[in-house]
Amino acid sequence: MSSRASTRRRRIVALCLTPLVVWLLVALALETAWGRRTAGACIASAVSDAIAGRMRIDQVVSMGFSTAHVRGLAFEDPRGRDVIHIDDAQVHILWTELLMGTVRLDVARARGAEVILFTGDANSTSIEDAFAAPGPSDAAESDDDGVKVLLDHVAIEDATVRVLTGASIAVHVTQAGLHLDHDLERQGDGQRPTDVVLSDVYGNFFMDGRPAISGTDVRATGSIFDLRLRVCHPHGLVAMRLRLGAGQPRITYAADRPLLNIALRWVDRLSDIALDSGEVDLRDVPRCGPPPARE
Repeated sequence: MSSRASTRRRRIVALCLTPLVVWLLVALALETAWGRRTAGACIASAVSDAIAGRMRIDQVVSMGFSTAHVRGLAFEDPRGRDVIHIDDAQVHILWTELLMGTVRLDVARARGAEVILFTGDANSTSIEDAFAAPGPSDAAESDDDGVKVLLDHVAIEDATVRVLTGASIAVHVTQAGLHLDHDLERQGDGQRPTDVVLSDVYGNFFMDGRPAISGTDVRATGSIFDLRLRVCHPHGLVAMRLRLGAGQPRITYAADRPLLNIALRWVDRLSDIALDSGEVDLRDVPRCGPPPARE
């Protein structure tokens, strides 16, 4: 066998073995605390560079080539306010999508989550501001479309959604499903860049300073910007539709007890929330009662 053929064979073997060696080294590194910490910092930095806000990860518990288990996952808006904070998250990452500029998680589970909605810049909310493109506040003036985020199915346990635009209201969620689609390019067509859809929400409704309303069972479904709720109160049922805009939220309601209608009219007068009496379609909204057991 000639030396030239032998050299060619060694090069072919080296080319075949190099990816395997790199894969093994990365796998070994991810088994160490240093490797997981470094990988988490790289991911947080890459995402933060692509958005106007900032992402941070307090601890990477475990990480593989397609899965990650993290604690203290948070996103901040450009003003430094937390808009999403998750105590514990397990995700399945589609790396092929990530290489194309889209953060896509096809399956995820989140425990101890908090979503806080402030009024953002003009015609936006704090979540939209957090995931906007970095640089100019007017996305039309920026060449960067920001990071695209697609969360196909997130199973949520023990979460809170707080709306701090006007009067402070919140829904504490025992469990729910979530789908999130964020693409800043839609803003050019006059659409909301962020679409958050909740399904099968089981929780409790709270409103600061209104003990007669706080603590009632709530079931909900729909977009977080146009949410339909079944509020189960000891004195009856209230069907609600919450529409969240850049200014104050508006709620359409239909109560099945005259006393509840009177109470809601007083809420309209005493708070910054605009309430309108009317019909609310509760199709697909879960009925009151305990949530189904998770498998």
